[in-house]
Amino acid sequence: MPNPCSTNGVCARSSTDPTAFICACLPGFTGTYCESQINYCQNNPCLNGTCISKTLGFDCSCFLGFTGALCQIEINECLSNPCKNGGTCLQPYPNMYVCQCAGNYQGQNCLQAADPCIGNSCKNGATCIPNSSQNAYFCLCSAGKKNCDSFCFRHFLFKQTLFKKKH
Repeated sequence: MPNPCSTNGVCARSSTDPTAFICACLPGFTGTYCESQINYCQNNPCLNGTCISKTLGFDCSCFLGFTGALCQIEINECLSNPCKNGGTCLQPYPNMYVCQCAGNYQGQNCLQAADPCIGNSCKNGATCIPNSSQNAYFCLCSAGKKNCDSFCFRHFLFKQTLFKKKH
């Protein structure tokens, strides 16, 4: 009698009926004739990823921002401290972080000092001179202006001393 079981099973005769048989399936296969591979992904075991069924189980391919055997662990993007210069890290969604920058810093990771002259209060044609490293600026009055201190320097964000050249 030819083997009725597929190549994924071993045929055994029934001990009670010599005309009957039983297929003993290899691991990972099922069915009367061991013709079907077990679908380990049928119940969607991967919580935040794609299930890949294998002969003896399954693997999970996790979506970005998740890890773990079943993709059950959300990766905290803020643990690597991406926000610099006193910035605060927030993670509004998986695989995403946003920095709330402190002081005069800006950019994705708070690495760029903003230009303190933007929106400055220099008056009477004075020129704004930035000091980005200290989040400050000073106003340099135009030549010939009198009372420069009372018009230009009253909006200091940072005390700056100017020296005149000696002749």
